Amino acid sequence: DNFYFEHKETILNLLYKHIKHTWQAEDTIILLNKLINNKDIYDFEKEKIKVKIIYINYYFIDKEKAKFLANLYLDINEICDFLLSITKTEEEQIDILEKIIDSRDNYSDKKYYEMLLSIYKENNKQKYLDLLKEYFKKHGNMQIYNRIREYYSAKEWIKIRKYYLNMTNNRKLYLDICIKEEHYDELIDVLRKNMWLEEINNYIDILRNNKPKELLEIYKESILNDIRYASDRKNYQKIISNFNNFKRIPQGKNELNNIIKYLRENYKNRRALQEELDFYEETYL
Repeated sequence: DNFYFEHKETILNLLYKHIKHTWQAEDTIILLNKLINNKDIYDFEKEKIKVKIIYINYYFIDKEKAKFLANLYLDINEICDFLLSITKTEEEQIDILEKIIDSRDNYSDKKYYEMLLSIYKENNKQKYLDLLKEYFKKHGNMQIYNRIREYYSAKEWIKIRKYYLNMTNNRKLYLDICIKEEHYDELIDVLRKNMWLEEINNYIDILRNNKPKELLEIYKESILNDIRYASDRKNYQKIISNFNNFKRIPQGKNELNNIIKYLRENYKNRRALQEELDFYEETYL
């Protein structure tokens, strides 16, 4: 066993390559099972061993047993691909793909979503749309969103688009959809909840033309909130670096003067802040 463990990869490949009789295959599987339970075997090596066990069973011992074992290891792509390669009907492919998707909850199932979608797209439009919805909810991105959008007519989409907006829990995707669909009130609501200056800056060019009053309000609140909790010169510099963006908003220049006046009056004891305000006024105002 020690010799086998030390040279496991080479010997595994040789054993698999030269098996010619059922009894040799069964002996090899016994050895493989012994290896797979070894605590010193890494996870990626265990995956390779599981694949070999299934292949040996399928080609040399018992095809049905191989299929049964393969269905236990749908987390391994090579095994999934093997199962799909030996299917003879479209119904079997659909069944396997659905099992793969149901057994996973991460990005490793995206490949199989696409495979199943390609089948449904040709012969079952309703299942195609239902699967797209599930795909969007699980791995939502703008590419999937646009594919759903294309499924509907322009008139239908106007009525249903809010449904898909509210389906996602991905903040960035939600904001991107707001921009695409011109849901500016919803965009403002999300930005107001956190008031991150860096994030608000990403939407200035759009919102200053569509929601200037609301944008001015949340930008001002965000600046004052950040100042309230700032504690050193570096923080002040970072916050004040946003003043020029604030001026780009309609009425922003006038409101900025009010902000500076407020900071002068209410934070007189913060010397570093006052010095940074002096520098900004001398340089930009």
